[in-house]
Amino acid sequence: VVVLCGRIAMNALLPNEKRGITKARGEWARVDLVGHRVNGGDHGDNNERDDNDGVKCWVMAVLHPSYLLRKPGWKEDSPRASTWRDWIEIKRKALELSQH
Repeated sequence: VVVLCGRIAMNALLPNEKRGITKARGEWARVDLVGHRVNGGDHGDNNERDDNDGVKCWVMAVLHPSYLLRKPGWKEDSPRASTWRDWIEIKRKALELSQH
């Protein structure tokens, strides 16, 4: 699981995403990290792959922490509340994947 904090991170790994971070946040996407070095996960060979051996990862974009600091409040539709729900979903996905 990879968490993309903010628009810049989202655009780096999801270049075809046309929506802004506030619309795209909270949704899962599969990214094939071909040519990237990835640490962690259970991939055998020292838990990493690079070059042409891609690793498919689940990614989710969330709002950047600095944005959340500028948007106080915990109303149900507030940025902080939606980010809290995103992190609960990230934890759920990580636990689900660890069961396999």
